[in-house]
Amino acid sequence: MKPTEEVSNLINCLTQNEDQRQELWVYYLSGNSPSSFASYLEKIQIEHDIDTRYQRLGPIFKKSSKFYSLLGCFSEIEQTIVCLLAIGLTIPQIAKYKGISEVRIRHIVNIIRYNVIWEELYDVKPKTPRASY
Repeated sequence: MKPTEEVSNLINCLTQNEDQRQELWVYYLSGNSPSSFASYLEKIQIEHDIDTRYQRLGPIFKKSSKFYSLLGCFSEIEQTIVCLLAIGLTIPQIAKYKGISEVRIRHIVNIIRYNVIWEELYDVKPKTPRASY
């Protein structure tokens, strides 16, 4: 069997979606190994899921000036994570999408959680995080 036939069979086995198949071919032709197809496909699917959710929920966020003023209190990566959490992604999905470890994403979520903006907006003082041993 020719290498291109093997790659074609692998791609066809991984997904029935024609757009995703094309993405995998572009990925392969860019010099990437077929052994990394599964993880790349997962990333493609997460990106598609994000696009779909944002198209559905984006207009709601755009109408909320409070949401946008809240975002201005965070760094760019924190803003991105707040938005991804707001559209319903999980920490593992965000980590995969951003190419950042889950530990780092959880750290950023904690930074967001203990930001003073919550006290200012909702008159709520966040509890100090406690170390667990």
